[in-house]
Amino acid sequence: MTRDDMAVNLSKEVGLRRREARIIIDRIFEDISGCLGRGESVTLRGFGTFSVRRQKARLGRNPRKPEIEVHIPERKVVHFKAGGKLSGMVK
Repeated sequence: MTRDDMAVNLSKEVGLRRREARIIIDRIFEDISGCLGRGESVTLRGFGTFSVRRQKARLGRNPRKPEIEVHIPERKVVHFKAGGKLSGMVK
């Protein structure tokens, strides 16, 4: 499902124009991204939690030339943990 698909579904269900639904969806994603950018976590009850974690620096290898080691620096990554309701729906 894409953002446009979400906008179409939202507009049909709530009775908004597709453009208005797209603006709402984009705003939600901007808020989530902004919180994660500031290092905060975002919890959506029943759906899950987005958080930022640090991935330690490590040595990587080129699969084509395994004798060559490459230093991969520490970085931040987004982590998602599914909530109970979402996990139950997937199973």
